[in-house]
Amino acid sequence: MPGTVTGVETDVDIDAQGDEGSGGGSDGLPELDALGARVLGCLVEKERLTPQAYPLTLNALVTACNQSTGRDPVMSVDEHEVLDVLGRLRADSLTRVVHPRSGRGVTKYRQVLDEVFGLGSDEMALLCLLLLRGDQTVGELRSRTERMHEFGDQIEVEEALRSLARRGLAVELPRRPGQSATRWTTTWGRGEVVVDGPTIAAPLAPMAEVEGLVVTRQDPVEDVRVEVEELRAEVDELRASLEEIRRALGL
Repeated sequence: MPGTVTGVETDVDIDAQGDEGSGGGSDGLPELDALGARVLGCLVEKERLTPQAYPLTLNALVTACNQSTGRDPVMSVDEHEVLDVLGRLRADSLTRVVHPRSGRGVTKYRQVLDEVFGLGSDEMALLCLLLLRGDQTVGELRSRTERMHEFGDQIEVEEALRSLARRGLAVELPRRPGQSATRWTTTWGRGEVVVDGPTIAAPLAPMAEVEGLVVTRQDPVEDVRVEVEELRAEVDELRASLEEIRRALGL
């Protein structure tokens, strides 16, 4: 909760800072650029996958933004760029700063998208992937969110996506010739989506067909390879955070 002390850290609520936000876009959402989308996506991802290392230090956040797996596009950003974005996200009440209470330690950052938009765990997992990887099929989203939220089937994924769409956070792209499934994306921080004609939600497929899509579109070997690389990146982030703590304590 804002302004409360947890352990040795005090959560500083930016609502009390008096900062002016960057304003909203035409859809009523705070304006967000590509790096802002990457920063928010990384904060959501690490909160759910490595809660023991969350909130993130600046160094850990930069590492997450530059991660080569689970990112589209792959970026190469530095601390100054990420700090600039964090300042704008704070002004728009999308992130908060966690200061060490005693002055020992390092400043950390966390996101509050769930509070701002009233999102559940299922919606947060999907929004995270859309911010980090752009357009994906329902089957891909279900497979890639397994470690953040367990969906019972693809129908549950579609229901959560439509809930995001009602908030302006997701959009269903029309199925194009040669595509076996529609794809979902977000225009928030990832640019405009060109749609040929109105986007019409496809009717839900029978359960047998939905499950069949999952089987045919998954590549188990590739999934394992990506998961191993993500785990390695998380270990590197934990090591970087530990090193920063040691330096701050003079160890």
